[in-house]
Amino acid sequence: MSNPVPTATGWRKTIQDALFRLRSSMDYADLPVLTPREEAEQILKDHHDNYPACLSVIIEQFTKLQNRSQILLTVATIALTVTGFSGSKIAATGTTPRLLIVTGLIFVLGGIIMLLCQTLTLKWATQIRLASQEETLAAILEHRNKKTHTYSVALLLVVTGLSLFVASIAFYLIIGKII
Repeated sequence: MSNPVPTATGWRKTIQDALFRLRSSMDYADLPVLTPREEAEQILKDHHDNYPACLSVIIEQFTKLQNRSQILLTVATIALTVTGFSGSKIAATGTTPRLLIVTGLIFVLGGIIMLLCQTLTLKWATQIRLASQEETLAAILEHRNKKTHTYSVALLLVVTGLSLFVASIAFYLIIGKII
């Protein structure tokens, strides 16, 4: 029985499954993960209910996520720049390199769009206030988790795109002539 072409929802599920397998292969995959509410409780406990210290810990995590997103954006931009200079020569070597470079660019652009529209958007942690400090921290942690998940998907898209781009360059180098 053949597999049907995945729908938009199917592609999302495929990406989520790939991310799950990737995370499962990491050292920390077997450790229990706290819910945002449990994590908020733990952070408050660890910092003796010092809310500003707790907020500082979470803000540091947002800073790390933003720094990693900027690095990924820089790497993705390099692929676009190289394509601008040599993409037409690579594409002219044949159908396979052409398809690889175009598909790679689509993946890279998808990752860039996710980074710019979701991971790198601003919402100040100090703007969020709920009934209790614990609820506020849990809401901020949930926001962090969503941005982290989006970053993971963007990373997968950019790495896939770069891999296809490198494959197109390999074809170009192997073929070595314009068809």
